[in-house]
Amino acid sequence: MDTASLLGAVRSPVDVPSLACWIRAAVHPFDGPLNISQFSHGQSNPTYRLDFADGHPSLVLRKKPDGPTLPSAHAVEREFRVLTALHAHSTVPVPRPVALCEDVAVLGVAFYLMAFVPGRVFLESHLPQLSPAERFGVYAAMVDALARIHAFDWKAAGLADFSRPGGYAGRQVKRWTLQSAMAAAALAGAGEAPSPALDSLGEWLAARAGEMDVQAGAPVLVHGDFRLDNLVFSITPEIRVVAVLDWELCTVGDPRADVGYALGMYALLLEGLGGAGGASAGAARLARSGIPPAAQFNTGYARALGKAPLSPEECQFFTALAAYRLGAIQQGVLARAMAGNASSACALEAGALFRQSAARGWALASGAPGAVLVALGGEAGGGGGAHPLDLLPCSFSPKVRCLYDQLEAFVATRVLPAEAEAAAELAFNTQRGARWQPLQTAKRLKREATCAGFRI
Repeated sequence: MDTASLLGAVRSPVDVPSLACWIRAAVHPFDGPLNISQFSHGQSNPTYRLDFADGHPSLVLRKKPDGPTLPSAHAVEREFRVLTALHAHSTVPVPRPVALCEDVAVLGVAFYLMAFVPGRVFLESHLPQLSPAERFGVYAAMVDALARIHAFDWKAAGLADFSRPGGYAGRQVKRWTLQSAMAAAALAGAGEAPSPALDSLGEWLAARAGEMDVQAGAPVLVHGDFRLDNLVFSITPEIRVVAVLDWELCTVGDPRADVGYALGMYALLLEGLGGAGGASAGAARLARSGIPPAAQFNTGYARALGKAPLSPEECQFFTALAAYRLGAIQQGVLARAMAGNASSACALEAGALFRQSAARGWALASGAPGAVLVALGGEAGGGGGAHPLDLLPCSFSPKVRCLYDQLEAFVATRVLPAEAEAAAELAFNTQRGARWQPLQTAKRLKREATCAGFRI
């Protein structure tokens, strides 16, 4: 659906006269009234669109919720900082940041403004309104956006002090265990029973987080909530991500966490595809949907960054961590809803889902590592379910399929390993004033391709 279609009546009131006065002083002057509407989607920070009667471009306001909140949650100041860095120093598509206000005298809480980005937002991960080819395009664009985030040079962009990069998995488990305990205490006061599955999942993760931190590679900027409905897609026929939203949980840490979160969302995808038949029916329909299976999402992301896919053990841990975090967040949403300060119109319903998230996470954690991708609609070991050509809405001859497999193998074994060599050669040529000189690496690859039977 179009981003504008998510707008509705204001549920969390805003002092419009005070806001208008601040905008005129800190952003730009304007004539006439300031019209405000609130986005219906999103369970964390209340978000609004501001429309100006005199024709100034619309802006988006994102603020902390009113009333008491959990510690370290709703950090709009961090969101604004990372948006500013990404907009200025990366190819990651984000809205243009406009202004941050930390003066609580204006609206009672901190908030920031950013540009409004028109486009499409998909709330249902199985994309029922799209064709198979369009579904494939959406998930391919999602992989591309995630790869861009993880390729971002966060130190060069001024985020060297953004957070502690080491021990990410352990810190995440401790954080969400604390958040879950605080939310559970608030819910207990309202008569809501705890979730044994969520508690067991937290203990399972805590016992394995140290091992995952030892195996961690170089830290990257982690989005923290990377899923389909936090992306705005282009309206044009070319499917691409035009804005990545909701950077509240962004930090510097382990890229496997974002990948695991995206893979974990396949559980909801399979339920959506299966309808009344549930996840098992959804798995059977996945191959015909055009949506790449979880294993192909995993390998596609790895290929985009020239690294190995997540192993079965990594998939198990980080998808279970994603479910644990989601369950803890949903607990908090339910607690805020019952306290009367939730940001979403459907907060009670969304928060009540925390038991389902806990059950999904415990099912992933208590099974065999190799069964995780199978359970999420793909083959074990990162090998990838259906053949990539099967995802397209047309058929291909055995000859074409064979050529595809040969070309894919050549790229994986010859081209990708040569990227560092080519980059070094280009840097050397540039340094001596011969930037446009043909690369010897490329010439060698061309000869090897010809010998392998490819016509170039």
